[in-house]
Amino acid sequence: MILRFFLSCLCGAISLALFGLATVAYAQTDGAPPFAFKIDSMQFSNPPVRLAGAMLKPDGNGPFPAIVIAHGAGPGTFDEPAFRVHANAFVRGGFAVLLYDKRGSGRSTGMLDTSDYDDLAADLGAGVMYLRSRGDIIRDQIGILGRSEGGWIGTLAASRDPQIRFVILSSGSGVRPSEQTLFATAASLRSLGASTEEIEAGTAAKAALWAYYARVAGLDSIAVRSSEMLMARDSLAIRLRSFARFAPIIPQIVRDPTHTPPAFFRAFTRMINYDPAPAFHAANVSLLEIIGEKDEVIEPASTIAVFEGLQRAGRDVTVRTLPGVGHSLVIMTKDGPRYPEDYPEFAVRWARAVIDRTRK
Repeated sequence: MILRFFLSCLCGAISLALFGLATVAYAQTDGAPPFAFKIDSMQFSNPPVRLAGAMLKPDGNGPFPAIVIAHGAGPGTFDEPAFRVHANAFVRGGFAVLLYDKRGSGRSTGMLDTSDYDDLAADLGAGVMYLRSRGDIIRDQIGILGRSEGGWIGTLAASRDPQIRFVILSSGSGVRPSEQTLFATAASLRSLGASTEEIEAGTAAKAALWAYYARVAGLDSIAVRSSEMLMARDSLAIRLRSFARFAPIIPQIVRDPTHTPPAFFRAFTRMINYDPAPAFHAANVSLLEIIGEKDEVIEPASTIAVFEGLQRAGRDVTVRTLPGVGHSLVIMTKDGPRYPEDYPEFAVRWARAVIDRTRK
């Protein structure tokens, strides 16, 4: 059962990489480490969306520095097993921690299917504002930890809020979602024994699906129903079904534009083509990128190059590569799966050092 804890670390990124898988949230009965501190239920709003979740704090009255933890791709709730481990580590390090159910999940309202990174970053920003409204939180000592896709969302939120002190990207990508997803798709196909030709054809088919959705996003309802668009959809569906043995890595369904909200196609297109570079440059915060040496979802070399470029530009950026682990940052041992030694504790110490510097 405890393996579920580590699998949950990976699910969010895979759902983005494959665009077809969804994350699974597990309750505290799953055998993973429970929250080690008192949980206070709370909620905040990014109108009209209401976000529900929990606060954990060190003993005492504070005020405390704080961190908000942002989900990876797909649905997710505040009590995901990996979040418990990170939250426990940060509370032990003296931080208050805000966790919340992603929009459309758990007790939070909203529709994830028709939301984009702007929407998710606004949710996250609302969480930061909620923390600032509390007397037990130090207003100018709040940071973000984004897991996988949450790294893009965290830096986007920080680019809009100069008072955010730091962003930690846990297996966060430095490149566009489209580039990352094609890398992950090729890696997954390769692991299943696909030939070079099949990998090239499969990734091209997935890119063709995105291009079709982009066309739909730019059309009105009458044009969407044209014979040309319906024929293009049928042709694409046949093309995707030729990769049935690689499902769900290669999606087998093309969303029907006549029965799908137009907002889905617009949000999907904005997300898959999102360029994180402007937010990376605009976010005037300390950045920590933690990536596994063998990450199979995010290509380490291209992402590290992005953050090294920010370092050369004079930004306060730290990159830490964890040897021998993939996107989940998990090590498999004879006693079961675990995080590498000193993770996530290293991230806690780094965040504390940033806070201490800004206090002086």
